[in-house]
Amino acid sequence: IKLDPTDWLGYNFLGPASYEIGRYNEAERLYLKTNNLVPEQNYALMNLTQMYIIQKRYGKADSLLQTAIINNPDNYRVLYCLGEVKMFSGKSAEAKIYFRKLIDIATIKYGPAVEYGYFCLKDGKIKEAKEILLKAQELATTTGLKKYSYIIARDMDQLLKQEEKWSDLGAK
Repeated sequence: IKLDPTDWLGYNFLGPASYEIGRYNEAERLYLKTNNLVPEQNYALMNLTQMYIIQKRYGKADSLLQTAIINNPDNYRVLYCLGEVKMFSGKSAEAKIYFRKLIDIATIKYGPAVEYGYFCLKDGKIKEAKEILLKAQELATTTGLKKYSYIIARDMDQLLKQEEKWSDLGAK
């Protein structure tokens, strides 16, 4: 297929198609071409970032997102992907910062609240985890999500009870 060199939409559609048939280098080239033509759109950037995350090329994904965040410091998708990149690359403390920021600024808060709650749990901050996960229940917009966050909150309640038992026994 021969495209007009300025047809960013064509490149943007061909990127995922190339990826789906296993032509990863071609997909990367098309995503980068799209991003160069319309860097303000973030379409190709998000696709490329997700491809890098799947391929465990976290450094490449992080580099792209750090550049994107300069021009879009409050962009939900960029911040969420940065949180994911940090999480998957084992940088929990950094990931937690991005998810916390999203809870503060985003209109779509359920996902970041759940991620942040899990990091609190991982850090041993069970009461904070319970609080934020209960908040996630309030933020959920569909029945399926509400059910899921209820299950998380219920589990947090069980963990709190377990923590109280350990405290009674003198253990931490």
